[in-house]
Amino acid sequence: MTCPQADVLASTMFTRVVSGLGLLAATVAVLAVLLERTLPDAEVSLRLQDLPKHLRDWESGGSYVKVADGHKVFYRKGGRCGDGAETIILVHGFPTSSYDYARSHGLLEKDFCVVMFDHVGFGFSDKPAGPEYIYSIFTAAENALELWRQLKVHSAHIVAHDMGDSIVTEILSRRQRNMLPSQISNEFFKSVTFTNGGMRYSLSNFRMSQSLLKMPGVGEVLNSLMCKLPQEVTSFLTQRQFESIWSPVYSDKERMRQDISDIEAIIKLNGGKRLAHRTISYLHDRARFEPRWLKSLSESEIPFMVLWGDADAVAPIEIAKSLGEEGHIGYKYLTGRTLEDVGHFLMLEAPEKWAKTISEFVRKTSTKS
Repeated sequence: MTCPQADVLASTMFTRVVSGLGLLAATVAVLAVLLERTLPDAEVSLRLQDLPKHLRDWESGGSYVKVADGHKVFYRKGGRCGDGAETIILVHGFPTSSYDYARSHGLLEKDFCVVMFDHVGFGFSDKPAGPEYIYSIFTAAENALELWRQLKVHSAHIVAHDMGDSIVTEILSRRQRNMLPSQISNEFFKSVTFTNGGMRYSLSNFRMSQSLLKMPGVGEVLNSLMCKLPQEVTSFLTQRQFESIWSPVYSDKERMRQDISDIEAIIKLNGGKRLAHRTISYLHDRARFEPRWLKSLSESEIPFMVLWGDADAVAPIEIAKSLGEEGHIGYKYLTGRTLEDVGHFLMLEAPEKWAKTISEFVRKTSTKS
């Protein structure tokens, strides 16, 4: 039975929340327009030679391929490639890059062939700014498949993070519907590991900046304003935002601040910061197509692992728990693992534990296949 008074109260509260968000968005938009018109332009784009040496070294250790739309995709490939070892493909999230794995990939390369790459619009890959380029999960999925085809990867264990979870679920949805390119067989996917992403949209705790950036019109104006603020202000805001998704008990604060500084520098490379309101549009795809994606996972026979940092403030542990419910990822093929007191960036906060858990899962699934 339902209580009419409770229903009315819930409806009223929901209406007030939506109205409040709308008013906040409108206020932010008006202020942003006024400020954006009065502030001088700030230099928010970095060139490769402007980056610190360790970031330039990361780029020099990789290569580029052109995908179907002609844009260049940066990738790195290393480890035991070519000697029969299993291949692991690492898929990064928003708004970062393959450099997320700089401290952890070597732990995997001792035993496996490891492939990392930057999505178009991110990291060291091309960052098209023209309106003709559509940033979406579907474009990113097509580019990933094209890269794997050109690298002649015949089978792999996929490890995804954050937005990468959504990209991989779209690819797996195509697999279930027999829509993969002819060069990518169904047997390509030996296992899939999902880590700390918004795979259940309703359970995600978006930062205020994320909520505003993804709003049509509001996001563009707000991002234009952010690109005009002094470097000291934007760096401070970036630090505070990313610190909020690290584990609160993470002890190496100096390392955390360096990681965040590296993330910010790579975002700024070749004008990427000016694209934030466009690259974040993947959240609209996540909200709209989540039912189809989760249905595809529930129908798949691929071995899955859900590996989660339990101190994540953006993609809380409740998301990982919900994925094991009936109707999402099937119990028969699901392995659940939790890294305690670890936040959103598992591979940065706990690289040894992250790599050890993935290595064990890859070995286990390789033995079965």
